[in-house]
Amino acid sequence: MSEFQSASDRELFDPAFSADSIMGKLAWTLLEANGLHGPFSGLYCESLAMAVLARAMELKSDGSEVGGSGAGLLPWRLRRTFEYMEENLSEPITLNDIAEHAGLSRMHFAAQFKRATGLSPHSFLTVKRLEMANAMLLDEEIPIVQIALSVGFHSQAHFTSVFRKSTGTTPAQWRKQAAHAGSPVATGV
Repeated sequence: MSEFQSASDRELFDPAFSADSIMGKLAWTLLEANGLHGPFSGLYCESLAMAVLARAMELKSDGSEVGGSGAGLLPWRLRRTFEYMEENLSEPITLNDIAEHAGLSRMHFAAQFKRATGLSPHSFLTVKRLEMANAMLLDEEIPIVQIALSVGFHSQAHFTSVFRKSTGTTPAQWRKQAAHAGSPVATGV
């Protein structure tokens, strides 16, 4: 697992992501949509998550082809990988686990995943964990330590460190700001 967790987080926390107004609006819309419970809310949230991923890939690519030559993972394999990550978000997931689930060697999977998404598997998993944490932080009844553990961080301190690196604030401060701001989408954030 240490090999998987030692991957660079710098790709995930690119300043261009937080400075991009489109990315901010997409992320807030996704957070709002996560609370919907209609018959198509799952599809809506999945589509928004894909829009966030596409925007991140666009910001990382600087107009060039993401990841260079090659198509990366086949669509069915990528979808299967996303589903596995979503279903096991609260568990300690290693690169070996994901690669095995995809039916590829660890190194081959990591290279193809990055070509397909523009992110390392570790960075992508961290994004998904932070998305879920953001949605949970909107419920002030859930203790932050419970949120940290339920989205796959081994401690509240580790969660806070990763969260601060991503957002520039702690989970508690973010929660207070979100509560005072009301609806992020309605305020144009």
